[in-house]
Amino acid sequence: MEILQLTLHPVYAPLRSLLNGPVCQWHTLRTDRNGVQMPLAYSNRRSEYEAKKPPPTRSQSQERNFAAKGEYVVKTVTVRNVVIGEGRPKICVPIVGQTLDEILEAAREITELPADVVEWRADWYAEAFQEACDKADDPFAHMILRMKETALRLREILGEKPLLFTFRTKAEGGERTLTQAEYEQLNETLAKSGAADLIDVELLTAGSHMKEFTAALHQYPVKVVASSHDFAATPPEEEMISRMCRMQECGADLVKMAVMPRCRQDVLTLLSAVIEMNEKHDETPVIAMSMSSMGVVSRLVGESFGSALTFGAAKKASAPGQIGAEDLQTVLDIIHGGVLGNR
Repeated sequence: MEILQLTLHPVYAPLRSLLNGPVCQWHTLRTDRNGVQMPLAYSNRRSEYEAKKPPPTRSQSQERNFAAKGEYVVKTVTVRNVVIGEGRPKICVPIVGQTLDEILEAAREITELPADVVEWRADWYAEAFQEACDKADDPFAHMILRMKETALRLREILGEKPLLFTFRTKAEGGERTLTQAEYEQLNETLAKSGAADLIDVELLTAGSHMKEFTAALHQYPVKVVASSHDFAATPPEEEMISRMCRMQECGADLVKMAVMPRCRQDVLTLLSAVIEMNEKHDETPVIAMSMSSMGVVSRLVGESFGSALTFGAAKKASAPGQIGAEDLQTVLDIIHGGVLGNR
């Protein structure tokens, strides 16, 4: 009866289509070698890959956690008063204003929403770029100054809510393009300002500088969220795991993977990669989502699969598939209650 009630909730429509769709064949299950039931279509697709892998093992840190607490615990990251990686996935609400007034107004509105973390998508800040273009002497320096001043204004409004600073480049689905030197200078300036608590660093943009750049940011009181985005497709599971492990090797505090599904199986591939990261590479919390309406379910079931943070919209979404923060909180609380009840 409880399952029937959940599937009737309007927010669960994407989950219902995922479970009932003919491609996934959830009505046909088989039990894998670890005693876990999975859809036949999904298990067949993975059978060759699974056959090459040894049985799942726990990392040394997980084994120590199990010995001490009787349960496997993924490493957490604490930002101000928010513990990411513990309990219900935390909700991050983005600000995507194009003018200073829009940005500050959005911040005030978010303080009334169930947001654990606030993300400022600075690549949307068209007003700052336009003003910079009008400065003949040093446009980029002017733009950085405006970004810093605005971040400090946001800090005043948000109080103790953690602020994630993100400049999403056009190559990864953002609004603007910067050179690598400009990208690094902007992010380091915001880290040094004290306004931001977390800095998003794109693995692709930082490239071979990723490890050194992460270390440079860690000179300041910020956490680094290393990220990888694919708005065209969902890479193979092994590739997604490889990227996230690379982020960890470079010293990131959290790792983020966002991909675009072309079919429902792609959503399952992303969730499987999250499980693998939590079981074998638990050095950091994982943030993962499959985008678009097809991938909405991945934004809801993080606690069951191991994704520590999810994104919900205030008025305007920053990526395809985001749902309202208040609806998101409702669903996460329902799932959290179910997870606790089954322990």
